[in-house]
Amino acid sequence: MAKINTELHDKIEAYLDGQMSEPERQAFEQQIGQDTGLAELVATHRLEREMMAVLLENDLRQEMAEWQKEKDRLPPLVEKKSAGNRPPFRPWLLVLAALALSALALWWLRVPAPAPPPKDKEQAEQQLEKPAEAPETSPPAGQEAGPEDEPENTRPEDPGPVAREDMPAPQQPAAPSADQLLAAEFSRNAGLSFDFERGEAAATPWDSAAVLLQKEDFEQALPLLARVPPSSGNFTRARLNAGLIHLQNGNFPAAIPFLKTVAENKRNRLWPRGEYYLALAYLGAGQTQDFERMAKQIQGFDGHPHEEDLKRLLSRREGS
Repeated sequence: MAKINTELHDKIEAYLDGQMSEPERQAFEQQIGQDTGLAELVATHRLEREMMAVLLENDLRQEMAEWQKEKDRLPPLVEKKSAGNRPPFRPWLLVLAALALSALALWWLRVPAPAPPPKDKEQAEQQLEKPAEAPETSPPAGQEAGPEDEPENTRPEDPGPVAREDMPAPQQPAAPSADQLLAAEFSRNAGLSFDFERGEAAATPWDSAAVLLQKEDFEQALPLLARVPPSSGNFTRARLNAGLIHLQNGNFPAAIPFLKTVAENKRNRLWPRGEYYLALAYLGAGQTQDFERMAKQIQGFDGHPHEEDLKRLLSRREGS
């Protein structure tokens, strides 16, 4: 694998560990969809992790098998019977005795030693007559200590976080627009292309992605779909599935380049779906002019498969 810088390596590891925030994850997935080299690096990192997990599991199984063999070779332990009337050896008695001795030693260490006796009678009387000294407390600055002053807890209460005037107020996430809500609603029923055309060499990005899509593991399949080369017979199908995954995740800008490739490939039978879902991606991304242009293009094609879907969408949009 080609050497990559530490920052890119850490970013890939954070993406695979799920430690990115939602905006960071969407931006990184968009970058994966546009950069074939980056998509290959992400897939390689994921494959290395899976292979390392398999190797660790195999090593653990082998160590457990060797431990079991070693255990089977050991002779069985035979309990010896006590001779005559001698009572059997009970190890737990030794444990109790050790605990008792430990407790006694701790108690002896914690008992304070008695004060040494005074040297003479006069010194003893002075100790009895001398009152206990109170701890000294310093008065506040500028104030003399008086007999009525008593020590008290002068620790100020925690005022909590103080708002600074130059500190900007936290911004609330913007509510989705009406166009975004419509695009998300009409994208919800966008079915992925599951009529897979298998038959390529084993372990290709498309075959691996197809297995993950059938398991509905869309997050793992997305980088593999981006790695399918244009020379593959399933290139357009892979781009369509990648665009639909971004579309259903609400990542409309990331879906645009994938669906645009499908819509522009008129030699493939999937181009009508590419046009319709590209229009939804434009609408959700706030690219109103591109959405209206794509809608006119769909309406201008007689018998377009998604003509009725577009009519319902436009009717809902005009009524909102």
